[in-house]
Amino acid sequence: MAPVYQKVQTAIQNVGKAGQYTYIFEQSVALYVGAGSKDVTAEVKAELNKLK
Repeated sequence: MAPVYQKVQTAIQNVGKAGQYTYIFEQSVALYVGAGSKDVTAEVKAELNKLK
């Protein structure tokens, strides 16, 4: 599973850098989600497809 986790981590890092985000949280970890938050799941999925 290590290669899969590494690809996901790389995709998240790429999206974070490109979007200049300070944090990207997994939904189950966030304690509060404000109105100005953005779901970047689609961006991470797109980045994963690029890494294949």
